[in-house]
Amino acid sequence: MAIVWEPVWEVVVIEHEGMRIRVLKDRETGLLACPICMHEMRSKRKSKFEDVGRFFFDVPSLINHLATHAL
Repeated sequence: MAIVWEPVWEVVVIEHEGMRIRVLKDRETGLLACPICMHEMRSKRKSKFEDVGRFFFDVPSLINHLATHAL
């Protein structure tokens, strides 16, 4: 038996320490998707957004992840 997750994405703007970042948020779970990872996956697959990428339950975790892209 498998559980299938079909995200319903909406674009939201989050604010953190003076930064405004547009991210995708799933309407049902509240998961926030990393905009950089989702863009990379979309570019590689040449398709719509899928449930492939990095997802976070809160803004601080997403911000910490975004900082790793700068390293």
